[in-house]
Amino acid sequence: MSEPFGALLRRHREATMVRVRRHNPTWSHDRYVTVPLSRNKLASSAGLDVAGVRHLERGLGSPRRETVLKLAGALRLDLVETDVLLVAAGFAPLLLGALEEDALREVLAPLADLARAECVSQGTAE
Repeated sequence: MSEPFGALLRRHREATMVRVRRHNPTWSHDRYVTVPLSRNKLASSAGLDVAGVRHLERGLGSPRRETVLKLAGALRLDLVETDVLLVAAGFAPLLLGALEEDALREVLAPLADLARAECVSQGTAE
């Protein structure tokens, strides 16, 4: 089964590294460190509420397509990663015609898994 939307979103956020300035009065100058992107920064960059991002990462809600695209933009995901995120959220990918066959399979596999799971849960599986 494919990775749920919330887990995928969190994995992308934690993999996005940003430089931040750290200040300590005992240091002769400020230091810069690289840390994972925080929920606050992601929410701010995407124009969303922090509680909403936390809610989505925990798998407690279903985002709108526009929200997924805002998050993908804030995370600076490439088009294939954006499509995987869209499919994980239950939406059609953006690049059906532009993807090569192997990449298309990778993007559509989570959607097929979701459809199969839905059929099994409704008792309509073959």
